[in-house]
Amino acid sequence: MDRDRLHALLESFARGELLRDELIETLARLPFELLGDARVDTHRALRSGVPEVVLGTGKTAEQIARIVAVLRAAGGDVLVTRVTPEQASELCAGFPELEHHASARLLVLRQAPLVVRGRGLIAVVSAGTADVPVAEEAALVAELFGNKVERIYDAGVAGLHRLLAALPRCARPRS
Repeated sequence: MDRDRLHALLESFARGELLRDELIETLARLPFELLGDARVDTHRALRSGVPEVVLGTGKTAEQIARIVAVLRAAGGDVLVTRVTPEQASELCAGFPELEHHASARLLVLRQAPLVVRGRGLIAVVSAGTADVPVAEEAALVAELFGNKVERIYDAGVAGLHRLLAALPRCARPRS
């Protein structure tokens, strides 16, 4: 649930397209839905402007699927982090609209238009190629949350000349 969806819900009620009991039932599910082993925060985007983030580590694909189904039904974006290839394969089979970003170990379902909220540019800089999965995870999450991102991967720490070569990209002003 985000502000636009809440406004649309209230407008539907005002126009008589939604019964009072339906409105109350929808609002009663806020701010979370209890699944037994998980409390899914369907109200986070309304409170903070960013969607609930689901950590895949330690969860079964079935647990993640139940959480994704609730978040998808709530109408917000869905972000699942730290998924294994096996989890991703099973979840994408059940939810074909999920985007799998294998290198970042992320699953993303965008249901709302991306709105740029950040005021500047976030530079995600990694030292070596081994750092790229974590750097790409950070970059994609920052983008999903409405930020502009500049990726500078394999900037290097063993040779200062490699890091200095990336500095102009970090210091360059952006709009």
